[in-house]
Amino acid sequence: MKHFFKPRASGLIMTAMLFAGGSQTALALGTASNTTISNTATVNYEVGSVAQTAVLSSPDGLTPTGVATDFVVDNKVDVTVATSDVAYVQVAPGSGAQVLTYTVTNEGNTAQDFILTALPGADPFTGTDNFNATAANVFVESGANTGYQAGEDLAVYIDELAPTTIATPLSATVYVVSAIDAGQVNGDIAAYTLTANAADAGLSGTLGDETTATAGADTAGVDVVLADGADDTDSANAGDSSDTSAYQIATASLAVAKVSAVTNDPVNGGTNPKAIPGATMDYTITVTNTGAQADSVIVTDPVPTNTTFVGGSVTAAGATIAYSEDNEATYIAAPTDPALVTHVRATFASLADGTVTPQVATVAFQVTID
Repeated sequence: MKHFFKPRASGLIMTAMLFAGGSQTALALGTASNTTISNTATVNYEVGSVAQTAVLSSPDGLTPTGVATDFVVDNKVDVTVATSDVAYVQVAPGSGAQVLTYTVTNEGNTAQDFILTALPGADPFTGTDNFNATAANVFVESGANTGYQAGEDLAVYIDELAPTTIATPLSATVYVVSAIDAGQVNGDIAAYTLTANAADAGLSGTLGDETTATAGADTAGVDVVLADGADDTDSANAGDSSDTSAYQIATASLAVAKVSAVTNDPVNGGTNPKAIPGATMDYTITVTNTGAQADSVIVTDPVPTNTTFVGGSVTAAGATIAYSEDNEATYIAAPTDPALVTHVRATFASLADGTVTPQVATVAFQVTID
């Protein structure tokens, strides 16, 4: 199983060979298929110390003027898929259009189409995952803007990707775009393996047939040799390559505790007060986040029946306080009459990431028992 961000070494090795070798001048990683390589041998000789007319070679050895011996370079099919994600792609439950990013590189010597498939895979870190996205569609970067663009990157296969050269490393960017189910919880993982399978380059804008190896001995034409390595889910010399990336659910994990305490009554004052009519009750609401950052955290509490809100009693550090006097039909910044308040609301802009140190927000207010 491959891991995130593993560059292939072949390009670097070939670069070193070219600069070290001196006599190699071609920039291509390999001679292009269908290239004719031709040469003719010359034999010089003498008879009685007199130089004779040179004899040139020919394939049949009979043609005196010489005919070049030719062969045609075959199609070496070699493809590499590598994820561009250096870690889990963190996503929230219920989110749409979440993107895993891969590159597909044609390391062969012929322009190729590539058929693309994305299937659930094994987490590249732990080897397991525990959910599948509700959709996983494959799109190829095809517009002027980088990064996945929903209305722009519409191609679903790679059309005629040229071979990579040392001067111009060529690759196609491929996105797996998924929706995440709302029921997932913090830490859940969904892995996807992208496979690129070589296809014969057809007319521009059309997908060719899947590329297969030429069986038997070398022919006079362009044979096909599958030369790819083994990757995440594919074997060597099969005309394909694969790599795996993964989503990880990163969401807030909120726990809400609410307690009440009687702090004063008309008979006992603040000493051993009882919950009798006229007594003051304190409510304290504590929100604790042990997950990713939570935004727009809104705490709403109704003023209970048979009680009356105590004006000016709300405390909530860092929050914006609002009140409703009409059972949440509207909220206002300050009550017109504490006796009319039906709901208290405290809005926190955010509650920070609590995965290492739990983060806490507290809201408190008072009522009197009617």
